[in-house]
Amino acid sequence: MNEKVLQKVINELDTNYDIHTDTLEPLHGGYENYIFGCRKSNTVVRITPPNHRSVEEIKAEIDWIHYLQQHGAPTVQVINSKQGKLVELLSVDDLNIPVAAFKWAKGQMVTGKDFSTPLF
Repeated sequence: MNEKVLQKVINELDTNYDIHTDTLEPLHGGYENYIFGCRKSNTVVRITPPNHRSVEEIKAEIDWIHYLQQHGAPTVQVINSKQGKLVELLSVDDLNIPVAAFKWAKGQMVTGKDFSTPLF
């Protein structure tokens, strides 16, 4: 996904989520997705390139995280869009781009120096 399309998706986020798009910052660690954080609204947004995985796969993944969350597992909290969806499909330049949002999780990025038996 090129930068122009990515920027159009970002511009659409405030229509679908309670996110201050003017304060979004790219976060490191997004291997297969574009990950942005908004500290002002305590939100992390995941934008998946449209040809990376199917929409059904993404919805199943987010639904599974939501199910675990609802049943007491210590997972990141999924945020519904303004339309009540776990995954929004944003149409930009004839592409349907899946977006999911989460509450900013407490903690820190795990690095190699953190690897230990108690961690695992």
